Amino acid sequence: MGTPRSVLALIFVALALVACAPAVETPAPPTATIAPTTSSATSTPTATARRLQSPQPLASASLPAFVLNYERFSDILTISGPELLVTSDGALVSAPNWGMALSLRRLTPAGVDLLRNTVLDTGLFTATRAIARRLRPDVSPSALGRGYEAVSITIHTGDRDVRVTTFTRDRDDGLYIWDAGRDELLALAGRLGPLTWLPQTSWSDRTERPYVATFYRLYIETSRNTSDPLVSASVVSVWPFTVPPESFGTVVPADPSAPPSLTARCAILTAGDARALGDAIAGTTSFHPELRITSGKYRWPAGLGDVYLQLEPLLPHVAPTCDGVRYSP
Repeated sequence: MGTPRSVLALIFVALALVACAPAVETPAPPTATIAPTTSSATSTPTATARRLQSPQPLASASLPAFVLNYERFSDILTISGPELLVTSDGALVSAPNWGMALSLRRLTPAGVDLLRNTVLDTGLFTATRAIARRLRPDVSPSALGRGYEAVSITIHTGDRDVRVTTFTRDRDDGLYIWDAGRDELLALAGRLGPLTWLPQTSWSDRTERPYVATFYRLYIETSRNTSDPLVSASVVSVWPFTVPPESFGTVVPADPSAPPSLTARCAILTAGDARALGDAIAGTTSFHPELRITSGKYRWPAGLGDVYLQLEPLLPHVAPTCDGVRYSP
């Protein structure tokens, strides 16, 4: 699941850098901790309640292979899409500048090869690593500013994914001794931004359009016998399926420290089923299927509590399953 209110496993664990940092610092992708949307939607479900119509998960062989990913992250916990994701079928999915809306363009096979070779030719991707920094001996940790921004580039090479990360430039750069390769990685990240340097022949369709996934992952979190006073709308007003949310999909394994009143579930929806729910969550506004997260929190009359719903579009190479989804308080 992308990142539920309590944080799902597909977004990474955050390690915020503090002023009294260790001798060697490496950037760590953060976990997004976004508070749930408290929806005031008063829309009603479709006239005829729907059953889950999504088919069995696709075989992994039918999915395009992962080629390349470029991301930015920081100590400010947020949910955002990839700056750049490329798959073997030429799909180029992006949500640049910390964006939440995914767009799609298409590369030719030659364009995919050109991008791949541009990354590999730097010589940086021999092994997964973080290009670290060390505080200079004459610098006190108290002189440091707080916060950071970092970049991460991952490429599939041989039979493995190789990921290299480093911190971006900031006013404290001169206070550190840097591992080799940082400037080269940041220069590569700059090239993977607008891609204006790619020749026209690299594109089969360079026009950006909203990315609409084939499958969406639905995360459901129910809290029994609890009540958020800010939540007024009932889940009955938005739920379009005949199976109630507390029985929908499969149970997500809970952390031992999770309260016993909380249960998490997950289901895979087709684009049509996702739109049925997304339209209801959006209410008077329009559902945008390209958004990384569409969510709402509602009263749950059947459990005398609350229910949180979150839709996430699956990226082209991600198998349509709930495998690996975990609840984390």
